[in-house]
Amino acid sequence: MELTGMMIGGVTAFALPADLPVYADPSLRYQEYVILGSGSRSSKIKISPEDIGRIPGARFIDGLAMS
Repeated sequence: MELTGMMIGGVTAFALPADLPVYADPSLRYQEYVILGSGSRSSKIKISPEDIGRIPGARFIDGLAMS
């Protein structure tokens, strides 16, 4: 909570501090949708994979998700 300003279980990548990087595996681009935290512990956000690129500080890193 100190780092993000949000409670654990409700952190959303769309409202993180500008200097905090967001890493995503490129395989997310091939999913029908992605579920993210909404900023509240009681809800989540369903987004299209293309929207990941709209997250401030988001970077796709090969090999994050290992099979």
